[in-house]
Amino acid sequence: MTKELSTNERDFIYNAMREGYRTDGRKFNESRRLVMKVDRATCSSRAEVTLGQTRVLAAVQAELVTPFPDHPTEGFLNIYVQMSPMATERSKNTGYSSETSTELKLLLEESLKEGNSIDLEALCVLSGKSVWSIRVDVRVLDAGGNITDAAALATIASLLHFRKPTCSINGRSVVIHSELERNPTPLSIHHIPICVSFAIFALPPENTSSSSSNDQEGKEDDMGDNISVPMLLMDPTRSEETFSHGFVTFAINTHGELCLVQKDGGEALLAEQLVDCVRIASEKSKAFSAVLNKALSLGEEEAEKRRLSYRPE
Repeated sequence: MTKELSTNERDFIYNAMREGYRTDGRKFNESRRLVMKVDRATCSSRAEVTLGQTRVLAAVQAELVTPFPDHPTEGFLNIYVQMSPMATERSKNTGYSSETSTELKLLLEESLKEGNSIDLEALCVLSGKSVWSIRVDVRVLDAGGNITDAAALATIASLLHFRKPTCSINGRSVVIHSELERNPTPLSIHHIPICVSFAIFALPPENTSSSSSNDQEGKEDDMGDNISVPMLLMDPTRSEETFSHGFVTFAINTHGELCLVQKDGGEALLAEQLVDCVRIASEKSKAFSAVLNKALSLGEEEAEKRRLSYRPE
């Protein structure tokens, strides 16, 4: 469980940034270590992503449902995000309906659904009668900072590793075949958006640091005229997030295309900063993709071993 940070810790972070350092020893454009594991069962899959002290679990399930009458050939993709009670010290910020969960759910849906990453029409089994409904449950187990990137990676990894059962049509009926009868099929995914986030800092001059005594508190209102160009830190930790002034997230697919830009608070960024962030995010997305592909490859090997070792009674 996380704890509240003190003013001294804030000043320590700010002073380190002024000297070009981060408190964990990373460079400004360096991310934490990424570890990813995937697993699959019948009509379900899951992916666990660890990014520094942040840990997120995503699980995918599917079922056949009736489509909407005005979209008879489109399936469904529903994403739900839950903050574990152990992930944050704020009880009101847990569960599916918390502010953090809602914001993260909207970002994931925008990057995957609005960006047409998933082919929903490929989920159709029988027009107007039966389509696949894909449900993704994302649970934040440890909120150690930058849950956005970890949740996005866990979501796309679980979807890529998922296999839906093969179906056949018998008249107007749908027959679902087991893995022993027919091999399950992967989802039709057009492109893979990878999220890379930065924390925005508008540091006040050092002589107006908030660590001053109570008789200097009134000076904070005059800081606006002295704020320098905003500073950006990739993959912020929880302590860095706590004292940041905003966030910006870039979703870039494996083709190097920019799919999404979302900015939440903070000072206005210069055009040069945005261009530089896109370049850095594009490079980092390739590194994340390499870890993703390796995890998926290992997951496929494990799934194949289990399939070959299975002996029906």
